[in-house]
This record gives sequence, C-alpha cells and structure tokens, in this order.
Amino acid sequence: MESKRTKENNKPSLITYLKEFKFYVIGVVILSLLINVLGLILPKINSAAIDSLATGNYNRDDFILVFASIASIILILGLLQSVLSNITSEKIAAELRSQIIAKVSRQSFSFVKDVTPSKILTNLTSDTDAVKVFINQGLVVAFSAVVQLIGSAILLLTINWR
Repeated sequence: MESKRTKENNKPSLITYLKEFKFYVIGVVILSLLINVLGLILPKINSAAIDSLATGNYNRDDFILVFASIASIILILGLLQSVLSNITSEKIAAELRSQIIAKVSRQSFSFVKDVTPSKILTNLTSDTDAVKVFINQGLVVAFSAVVQLIGSAILLLTINWR
C-alpha cells in the first residue's frame, strides 16, 4: 500500500497512519463509545431497581432480563472492538514496517554493515511493536477514560445534583 504522504513531509507522525486507516479507527472509537455509554446505563438500571424495591413494584425477572441483555451487548461489542483494534494496529504496523524496510533497503551496504543487521532488525520489530501496542490499547484506553469521566460526571449529576 502506497503512503499518501507528500515528498515535503517525509517524517510521518502517528496521525498520518491513523488518517490512512480512518474507517478502522472510527469503528474502534464508535464501539468504545457504545461500550462506555452502555456501561454507564447499568448504574441507572440498578438505581431504578432499588427504587422499585423500596416502593414495592420490584420485578426481579424484568431486572435480570434488562441487566443481562445490556451486559451481553457490552460483551459482544467489546469482542468486536478488540478484533477491530487488533486489525487496525496490524494494518498500521504492516504499513510502518514496509516503509521502514523500503528506507533501509535504500541505504548503502557499508551503513548496514556498520549498524549490523541484527540491530536494524531489533529496532524494526521493537519500534513497530510499540506502535502496534499503543494503537491497539493506548488509544482505546485513553478514549474510554475521557468518556467514562464525562459520563460519570453526568450520571452523578442526574442521580442527585444537589
């Protein structure tokens, strides 16, 4: 896959790679948003169950059905998010590896001999693996943390704002 960067910008950033695979990244973000929003709904369901228990209108079967349904949806969305973020990180890592290999192949033999092929290979694999792990886990965790913080604040305000 050819990179969409221009000749002037020969030092790509992580954003460059994320833009190239924006539909995958958007899918991961949407799944993360859905998982977090559904996770924030569960305390409201518990609150409603406790209130209905206090008033005598509690229906255990309805509560279990709703709670289990939302938990199951969260599980399925979590699995989809995990698969999609793995695919995204692997695609970005493959693109990064191919660009690094192309750059190394343009170097002189004496450069490769001086640096040693084992050092080049070690740097190639460790750097791309670090980027892959960041994309696979770091972006999801960072986005989830922001959504959880904002969602928790809103949830707390809706429960008792005084």
